Amino acid sequence: MTLKTAAIGIFLVLLFWVQWVNFRYDPYKQPAQKGLSELRGNYAVTEFRLNNQLVPESPSDTVRWQEATFENWSTLTFKVNRPTPLDLSNGGGSPMRDLNRTFELTGVGGGQRMFYYDADSTNHVLYLQDKYRPQSDRSERLSADLVRDKPKKKQKPAADWIPADARARIGDEDAKIDALARSTRRTKGIKSEADREDGTRKHMVLHYQTTDGSHVVLTGVSETNDSIRVVLDRVQRNYALSKSTLNAGAY
Repeated sequence: MTLKTAAIGIFLVLLFWVQWVNFRYDPYKQPAQKGLSELRGNYAVTEFRLNNQLVPESPSDTVRWQEATFENWSTLTFKVNRPTPLDLSNGGGSPMRDLNRTFELTGVGGGQRMFYYDADSTNHVLYLQDKYRPQSDRSERLSADLVRDKPKKKQKPAADWIPADARARIGDEDAKIDALARSTRRTKGIKSEADREDGTRKHMVLHYQTTDGSHVVLTGVSETNDSIRVVLDRVQRNYALSKSTLNAGAY
């Protein structure tokens, strides 16, 4: 009886510990890496230039960003007035890379765009990749995860669009995960998913300038290879419900 009680106690303590670590440092479907603290918040787009041409604010414009948000994790969200495909995967599977954790865009239409970013904080440069992938591509990747003996489709090597020196400053994603949440499964999963990237994602390279995050200037190359300049001013959103004190993730 004593042995049985001890075994149950150990099991419950261990289960609670694992659940707490996951909730605190690696929430299910939610990105694990911290975003840039100075950029976090909601922003109004007060100026937008495309190829050095000022694009006036207009609700009907299909190019100009209407609003933007830097999440607590490494995602930039912005809205444009043009339809975007729906992601109906519900963030399915168990991806290890933050780039493939897509719960943010599940079922979201109306021009809402989500870009994962790697930050070279030394040179103040963001390397952004579109988190949306066509449903067929995602299904194929998840099937490869679930069926290990399935012949793998040969992928094109990913385009080396991030300079080697910037990659060195950005560092390895696995090393950025809190030590309590790291595991062999996580390490292997990150490498496996990175190896399957084929370089077809839309991406942007943007230089950011700010002092305290209240005013941000982004300049660089958009996903369509156009030159853009975006000026963001932080806004305070008022919500009907008070913010919860129980928050997943340590950001």
